[in-house]
Amino acid sequence: MALEQRMIARYKFNKGNYKKILRKFRELANDIEEHKFEYATALYEYAKKNKIKKNMSAIRDAFYNTSSSTLNSYYKIKKLYAFEKHEDILEYALDEMFRSGEGKLLKPRRSSCRKITNKVNSFSYGSYSLHGHIGLSLDNQEVIFEVQQGNRNCDRSEEFFFQKAFWRIINSHDWSRGEGGYVKQQDEDLSDEPYCDYWNTFYFGHKGSIGKNKKEEEHRINVAMYR
Repeated sequence: MALEQRMIARYKFNKGNYKKILRKFRELANDIEEHKFEYATALYEYAKKNKIKKNMSAIRDAFYNTSSSTLNSYYKIKKLYAFEKHEDILEYALDEMFRSGEGKLLKPRRSSCRKITNKVNSFSYGSYSLHGHIGLSLDNQEVIFEVQQGNRNCDRSEEFFFQKAFWRIINSHDWSRGEGGYVKQQDEDLSDEPYCDYWNTFYFGHKGSIGKNKKEEEHRINVAMYR
């Protein structure tokens, strides 16, 4: 059964802690890029040595029907167990392997992977398969994780490494005064106005003093409604 969903998580940090969080998310994004390259290269080597047909359909089948451990024997995937197989890797692999069109299989280029350097203080990193992104803003000293509207997008994101990695970083943070945030999710009957408060809106993931204040506000509203 279809269920339209969308979600936005917003967490604010002080200047010093933003730099620490930024470093962790830079490392995460770069690790994901490295993993995509290694996995795509392993898939390329597997397809080449096993004479897989040089078209996207055949490569898709090889991707879904070949275990990660088998591919790892063709090219060493350093972070084999860090991120599960997912559509972002496949789309990257197809773009690279068929960048000259079908009929010719090209080796993925390391230069095609995005590298976020230490000089970058604000960036956005997206997921094709999740229709979402993580954004970091130096101006606002905040981290945003957004899942765009779609059929059960929020439900699917809960099991996706992208969200799991986000929460590992957020949950391990030692919150200082004036920091924190929360998640706002909407299910079905979505308003045209982004994240309007309706009966289908709920909050979770309260962190720090900002999250505590939001939770107290929600409690006051609920008490007033049912008084």
